[in-house]
Amino acid sequence: MAHLRAIGHTDIRGGEFERVFADAIGGEARGKPLGVADLYLENFAWSVKTVKTFQPHKAIGKQIRLISGRNSPVYSKGIENPFDDLQKTGEAVIEVYNNRIAEAHEEYDHLRFLVLIRNFAKMTFTLYERSLHPFPANDYHWTENRRGNFEAYRNNQHRFTWQPHGSQFTIIETVPRGALRFHITKRVPVLTREDVMRHIGWDSDWVETVED
Repeated sequence: MAHLRAIGHTDIRGGEFERVFADAIGGEARGKPLGVADLYLENFAWSVKTVKTFQPHKAIGKQIRLISGRNSPVYSKGIENPFDDLQKTGEAVIEVYNNRIAEAHEEYDHLRFLVLIRNFAKMTFTLYERSLHPFPANDYHWTENRRGNFEAYRNNQHRFTWQPHGSQFTIIETVPRGALRFHITKRVPVLTREDVMRHIGWDSDWVETVED
């Protein structure tokens, strides 16, 4: 985190945090995910999400929204009009997600969900992980909200949102009590362009023009 701040980053998003975590554990970030697997180490794989909030340390016990890809039952399940049967469409959306987990399990024995809640400007973070598991497709009641998006409820709790226009699938979950809270207490200086060029020993002789 300090390195990214030092070289001028003003925030850290999913792809960057994948590389940070992979470096920290000696794993490898895929760049392009295999279904839900963003990075891996031996027989372990992680699906990585980041959430931006002003006070990450106060997120414990609160709900957050995790964008988890685009699930399109229109193509994968042959549903032409998703509004014809909300329940059928909702179950198909979850089945698409579950299929991605099953595909990842064909390559990795253990799947984990890794979530970073961040305020990069203040260098304040909350981090947690949990097992990545399929959801019972028929355990949820689906309704349409005022924006025309689908919402899934279980025991009167909002658990998923699916947007038919764009097919974005969002998981809603509560940040666990055991989440790790940390911050970087020292102000990280940002390197200027001159600092970097001086460090690498830059000289204009490095540039060579090519003529036909």
